[in-house]
Amino acid sequence: MSSLSYNPLVSVVMSIHNAPLDMLKHSIACILNQTVKDIEFIIVDDRNSIEVQEYLRKICQKDTRTHVIQNSKNIGLTKSLLKGIKHARGRYIARQDIDDISKPTRLEKQVEYFEACKSVVLLGTWYEVIDEQGVVTKKSSPNQNDLLQKDLYLRNPFCHASVMFRKSSYFEVGGYDLRYTTSQDLDLWFKLLRVGEIGIIEEFLVERQVRYGSITSR
Repeated sequence: MSSLSYNPLVSVVMSIHNAPLDMLKHSIACILNQTVKDIEFIIVDDRNSIEVQEYLRKICQKDTRTHVIQNSKNIGLTKSLLKGIKHARGRYIARQDIDDISKPTRLEKQVEYFEACKSVVLLGTWYEVIDEQGVVTKKSSPNQNDLLQKDLYLRNPFCHASVMFRKSSYFEVGGYDLRYTTSQDLDLWFKLLRVGEIGIIEEFLVERQVRYGSITSR
């Protein structure tokens, strides 16, 4: 992984395993085409095809904001995210998954919100879920800290790949827990509640593609 000579505003972290190349291209493009340009894009290659690895190599050459960490063996999402965030230089950490498409202004609107609301440590967005038949389900929650906290005990109002959180707060609460191979996101949200408020942007800024066999579908 090559280094940057400055600290970017946002570090976008994505882990990929057995990634379909066409889907990966769309997911990477939506981040590199964000209206916020002061980013680094950390992609953890948790064992993928030679074709995918070659594509990642070319992307890194084309856009120096992109950096790839290659795992020597498949270690799973939680460990890969821990590794990726360990290398992150940004003030804010944003998540992205191969299944998801972030609208061009997603990161910009999240950064603006954080800059205006210093008490907020975790911020999601409204999102749309698109199943394999193309059926779209809209997921939305009111942007109220107390209601979002209550929602966490009933359902997870945050799409993992829509969130952004303060890196300082992430490390303050200990980050993702290695004990969880799934629901590692929900565990982190509860820990972040200890140090600040949570919020959600009331706009559909992320499209979530649900594939059979993905962590989301399981």
